[in-house]
Amino acid sequence: MEGAYDVITVGTATLDSFYPLPTDSFVCEAGAKLEVGAPTVASGGGAVNAAATFARQGLSCAAIFRTGRDRAGEDIVGDMR
Repeated sequence: MEGAYDVITVGTATLDSFYPLPTDSFVCEAGAKLEVGAPTVASGGGAVNAAATFARQGLSCAAIFRTGRDRAGEDIVGDMR
């Protein structure tokens, strides 16, 4: 069947933020402030991560998920395209 996908994922789509911690040893007490580096933001979530993994294996993939009509949603859809 032409146009068929090898895999279709269904699930969540999120924007994940990763903050780098200092590389030297530190002790952090409860309630203490900790200086971190600039965040890395990437699309994530069950449907997105699964589709990306299958696509990296050379499979034709589609993902079904819902996003908001905001910048975060636009970023996720853009990453998936």
